[in-house]
Amino acid sequence: MLSWLRKVFDGMSDFHENIIGGLLRASTELCDQARCMEALEPAQRAVEVGKKHLSQDHPARLMAECSLAYVHNQLGHYRIAQELYEHTVPLLEGQVGKAHPVVLTMVNNL
Repeated sequence: MLSWLRKVFDGMSDFHENIIGGLLRASTELCDQARCMEALEPAQRAVEVGKKHLSQDHPARLMAECSLAYVHNQLGHYRIAQELYEHTVPLLEGQVGKAHPVVLTMVNNL
């Protein structure tokens, strides 16, 4: 997966952010090994943790949703991926701006 996502994981410090980061690292590694079906579960769990413990616009929650969209996209679940991207892009733009590499990558994936 993209190197910027790994940098985001490394910068997480809060307890729930660390849980999300670990799940997303696992998901990323599986997808990088062409095991995206297996990557779906940790990505989904990361989103669940984010929804339960973090605000809607928290960067870790947004990254979890972005990662889940990426996994769905890799699996060919394009409608699900698009819905996730369309929900996440505006929130992420508000956090980091429209020109941020994460936002540009997500827009490109639409």
